[in-house]
Amino acid sequence: MENFRIIFLFSFLIITKCVLCQGCEMYILQLNTGDWAEEYSWSITDNQGVLIDTSSINYLNYLEYLDTICIVEGCYFLNLYDSYGDGWQGGTYSFLSDSGTLIASGHMEGSYFNSSQGFCVPEEIADSCSANSLMLTISTGGSAEEVSWSIYDSLGTVLDTSDFYEPYQYINYTTYQHDICLADGCFYFNMYDSYGDGWQGGFLIIEDNQSNIVSVGDLPTGFYGELSFSLNSDCDFDICTDESANNYNEVSSSGCIYISHNTSLYGQWSDENLPINSLDGSYSEVYGYEKEGREYAIIGSTNGTHIIDINEPGSLIEIAFIQGSWSGSGVIHRDYHIIEDLLYAVCDQGESTLQIIDLSNLPESTDVVYDSNELFSRSHNIFIDTISQKLYSCSTEGYDDLGNFWNSSLCVYDISSPLQPSLLHNMNEYMPNTHDIWVDNDTAFINCPGNGTLVWEFTSQPTQISSFTSYPDFGTNHSGWKSGDIYVFAEENNGYDLKIVDASNISDLELISIFNSNVNEFSIAHNLMIKDNLVYISYYQDGLQVFDISNPNNPIRIAYYDTYIPENTGGYAGAWGVYSFLPSGRILISDVQSGLFVVNMEYVESQEIAINSGWNLISTYLKNDTLNPTNFIGENANNIIIMKNNLGQAFIPSLNFDGIGYLEYGEAYQIKANDSFFLDIYGHYLSSFSIVLDEGWNMIAVLNKAEQPIEEVLINCEQDLIIVKNYLGDAYLPEWQFNAIGNMIPGQGYQTKMNAVSEIIFNVE
Repeated sequence: MENFRIIFLFSFLIITKCVLCQGCEMYILQLNTGDWAEEYSWSITDNQGVLIDTSSINYLNYLEYLDTICIVEGCYFLNLYDSYGDGWQGGTYSFLSDSGTLIASGHMEGSYFNSSQGFCVPEEIADSCSANSLMLTISTGGSAEEVSWSIYDSLGTVLDTSDFYEPYQYINYTTYQHDICLADGCFYFNMYDSYGDGWQGGFLIIEDNQSNIVSVGDLPTGFYGELSFSLNSDCDFDICTDESANNYNEVSSSGCIYISHNTSLYGQWSDENLPINSLDGSYSEVYGYEKEGREYAIIGSTNGTHIIDINEPGSLIEIAFIQGSWSGSGVIHRDYHIIEDLLYAVCDQGESTLQIIDLSNLPESTDVVYDSNELFSRSHNIFIDTISQKLYSCSTEGYDDLGNFWNSSLCVYDISSPLQPSLLHNMNEYMPNTHDIWVDNDTAFINCPGNGTLVWEFTSQPTQISSFTSYPDFGTNHSGWKSGDIYVFAEENNGYDLKIVDASNISDLELISIFNSNVNEFSIAHNLMIKDNLVYISYYQDGLQVFDISNPNNPIRIAYYDTYIPENTGGYAGAWGVYSFLPSGRILISDVQSGLFVVNMEYVESQEIAINSGWNLISTYLKNDTLNPTNFIGENANNIIIMKNNLGQAFIPSLNFDGIGYLEYGEAYQIKANDSFFLDIYGHYLSSFSIVLDEGWNMIAVLNKAEQPIEEVLINCEQDLIIVKNYLGDAYLPEWQFNAIGNMIPGQGYQTKMNAVSEIIFNVE
């Protein structure tokens, strides 16, 4: 009965408030609290200082509060107060129309007792605008009080200006939306900065009433900049006529904007209630995990660690959350690494801990099995050498048993007993500050800002092997990854190139080539991974960038996905982390402002396969999980009599019969054709793959792109091999040292007879 009275009273107050506010419009103030919410309060005043509304309750930490406010068209101040004087500690607000349109949003950070943030409630024009109804969104960065703008037509007539909306200065890191009504024509959006140093991370977006982007941009530097756009008119501008462009529509002609190439968005996740940090975002590192065929993304935030189920496209669901021992707007970075089913989690700020989280029961539950600052409190980055069972912690800080603070450039811990980690080496006196590290079987490549890359061996007695300090764009050596004999690393400096290094001799590293996204002179490569000769890079403000380094002398950008639409100004915004090792091939990206992106790679190669009249034994080195006999044969179905796999299961087009189903990568297939033709196959090339050979007869594919002597390809299974035959009946019998086949040819298949189970390994690295 008590709960009923509370709900009824709340509903009565809302209804009463709505009745009393006749003649004005209803708006919603959404308040999301952070730490020390009991210190929060607020008020709304008009531009004459008259009180419109004020807070009336005591707030609790990490909750969402909604308050309805009835006001008329005009400009107002939302006054934020903190009784202790240390800001709102991660608390944020959003001011919305009753339809959910964002009017303004912001927060109060730093050592402040109060902050006044302005907003305007515009006249609703959607119904009254007989021309083109547009929405202008202004998202401010730093020094927002210097920002202003205007819109001119082609004759130089001022049609709209910030002076019409804002009789006061813009507020830092706040979003404003203005309704604009323009006739058809050619227009110029003029951006001004009174100090002359640009909009400092601020940006604008103009959209029509169908949410199509008409124009987007910012002022990276200077006092003035201009954007041109048209509305249903032929103007002397760059016209976007490409329907695949992000901003293509019949209204826009501001030039094409692309957010992706050879990638597609699988899904996105974020939590709008998280505290905002000094980077104007909430997210940091991302990691991936697979269990029993299901895949999960792990992303760090200002509050802790989020486990996201990513198994349904377009529907990413948070299934677990692990609170960090230190959380709030002061958190910038969390980092992760997994060994078996254990997730190791660290944080680089505050009174943090090393957390070890058991993921083996996902999706039902997670279990924090270790949470302690006994070894250390803070760490910038960690890496686990799964072979040697060692945890490496870069830029580590903590307190000893007497409460004395200590720090180290690098600490190495024994995790052979995963829940009882112990210190092996404190390397502080042996090397400078470290930022990141890559390790395999005790060999470590260490990124040392200002000191290049160091190579150390961490056996019983750590030993430095070499250093790499002489190369172009020497700067803040930030992160790197090794694959085979290739090592790639990045500098965290505006516009600096990534380096590809020959690491075949770790005592003498040699530079092979350099490369860059070339998106913008301010671009910063942040983190990277290498898989199958592809380098996946998270670029601040440029999103995911993917390069093919199969020829390390000539790296080629093959794909990208931009997670951050505003113009690049060189700050730490946009993509932070990347993870590229999920079995599905999906790529995880963490964006500081926008959370988790899951992206599908669509970069494909093609292979032409010759089919002769009569019987053929064919295969492909391209992996494509969607291939079945119908789309494999394509338009040539009328020319195919039968297609069979090694088990004798058949595909007969004339009978519309398919007993094969999806094609197995690594297997060969027999095809009988009426006439000769060529097949064009599309898919992804894997630089490393193994084929299991069963006892008895097999039909195997050639997974190399180039011809290779048969004895080299089959060297791993030669002792169990009885005979190999091609489609002509030519044979290879190793026991008799008889070889009538010579080279194994891509596109062809081969029959093998084995006297035991064995394996063929294709590896071009």
